[in-house]
Amino acid sequence: MLQDEDSKRHYTYEVKTFAPFSVELLLDDLMNHRTDYYPPEISRHPERVKWSENAEALYKQLKSILPDEFHGLLLEYNDIQNAEQAVTEGLTYKRGFKDGIKLYRMLTGEIKW
Repeated sequence: MLQDEDSKRHYTYEVKTFAPFSVELLLDDLMNHRTDYYPPEISRHPERVKWSENAEALYKQLKSILPDEFHGLLLEYNDIQNAEQAVTEGLTYKRGFKDGIKLYRMLTGEIKW
């Protein structure tokens, strides 16, 4: 049994086999759970908060000057930008996670450089 103790939510996993494919699936599942939310050190980071507030102010300003018939387009654009960012962040996190595991395995001699 493995538990993710760092997140606000706790996930428990049962590993039935240690074959490479099952470890890979376990890691993918763990990474998916880890990318479900922003931990406080990210969500409250001053630079992130500043950019988020600036983006929200700009969005409200654009919405206030656009005719009502364009509000839907602005919302759709905002949703697309958010979706793109979420995908990029998720893929970057997963790649870094896997790179960290590979580096650990290299440093411990489990795999060769």
